[in-house]
Amino acid sequence: MRVGPAFALGVLGGIVIGIGRIFGLLEMYVIGTGLFTAACAAVITTRSRVVLIDVQREPTSRQPHVGDDIGVDITLRAVRRSPGFEFSDIIADSSRTVLGRVDITVPPLRRGQRTVSRYRLHADRRGVITLGPAQVVSSDPLGLSTRTATTGVTDEIVVSPRWVPIALPVIDDCDGELVTALRDLARNSTAEREFRSLREYAPGDDIRIVNWRATARRDSLIVNEYESRSAILLDVHVDDASHSYSPEGFERAISIAASFVGSADSVDEQDIRVRLSFGSRRDETAFDAMIDDDTRRDAMRSLALLDPSERPSQPHAISDRTAVSIPVIICGARDGEWISRVHRSLRGSSVAVVINCDGPAPQLPSALWFALNVQDFSSFDRQWSQLCRRITSS
Repeated sequence: MRVGPAFALGVLGGIVIGIGRIFGLLEMYVIGTGLFTAACAAVITTRSRVVLIDVQREPTSRQPHVGDDIGVDITLRAVRRSPGFEFSDIIADSSRTVLGRVDITVPPLRRGQRTVSRYRLHADRRGVITLGPAQVVSSDPLGLSTRTATTGVTDEIVVSPRWVPIALPVIDDCDGELVTALRDLARNSTAEREFRSLREYAPGDDIRIVNWRATARRDSLIVNEYESRSAILLDVHVDDASHSYSPEGFERAISIAASFVGSADSVDEQDIRVRLSFGSRRDETAFDAMIDDDTRRDAMRSLALLDPSERPSQPHAISDRTAVSIPVIICGARDGEWISRVHRSLRGSSVAVVINCDGPAPQLPSALWFALNVQDFSSFDRQWSQLCRRITSS
C-alpha cells in the first residue's frame, strides 16, 4: 500500500498543530488537526476498501499467427461490493519479460456485477504470450493513499508462425518441375494402387512394374498399368540443429514448415498428405497434417514452441506403401557431406526438395533433388511456384 502523500499530509498537519499550540493560534491548531485527520482517514479508508474480483479472459482468435491483431475480451466480476479502481493487465513472453501493459478504469461495482472490456494485442513474434497476473489499484477519494493487489490468475496465448498459402503438388491439378518429376515417379511407383491393364514396355518404365508371367507368354516385355492417380506423401522434415542457423534463418525455416501445414487443408487426402517432423525427434514429434483440424493445430503449436536443438538432426526414410513419398528437407547452413548422409538415410530417394534457409545452397546428389535457397521468407512462395503451381483454368 502506498501512503506517501497521506504520510506527508499527516506530518504537515502535526507541524501545524505544534505551531498553533506554541503560539496560541487556534486557527492553526484547527487546520493542523483537519490535515492530520484527513491523512488518517485516507489510510483507514484504503485499508478497508479491499477490491476482490474474478478475472476471465477470452481471446477472439483461437490460433493467431505472427502479424495478426489479437482481441482479448476481459470480464471482471465483483466478489464483493467494490469501489472504482484501476485494472492493469501485464503482458509478457514465455521468459516473463514484460512486453507491455493494458490499463482499464473500472467504475464501482455491486456484488456479483460484471463489466466487460476488450483490448487488442499485435502478435509480432511466435511463441507464448502470457496475460497476467493483473494488478488492481484502489485509492481513497482524495488520492492520498493507494492499495495495489495482484490477482494470481494468468492465461496464455500461443502465437503460431507466419505462413503463406502455397500449392501442394497434386499431380492432376498442378504443374512445375517438381510435378513433372512426380508424374514420372508415380507412373512407375510400386505404391499400392488399383490395377488397370497390361501393356507393352515403353522407354522410361520402371523395371519393378514388369509383369514377368505375362512377359513369358509373349515375345516382348509386358508391364502392369495402374490408375494414374497416386497419392503423394510430402514428408516435411525441419532440421533444428542450432549450429546451422542464424536466429533469422531459423525463423524462416519455421515459417516455411508452417506454410506446408497451413496449406494442407486445401487439398484432398486422396491426392496428397503432409507429414511433419523435427530434427532428431522424429518418433517423439510427428504429425500427419491431413488427419483433421485438431492435428493441424497441434502441428502449428509445436512449430510455435520449437527452439533450436543441440542434438544431431537428420531425417530418415519412412515406409508407406499407400503413397509416393517425397522428402522435403528444410535446413540451415549445411555442407554437401551432410546432404550425402541424408541421401543415404533416405535410401536414395529419387525425388526430394531441399530448402536452404541460411548460407549458400549445398551441392545435391541427384538431378531430381530440387534446391531452393530462401534467404528472405517473402520470396519463398515465388520460388516454390517454380517447382509447383496450380493450373489455372482458361
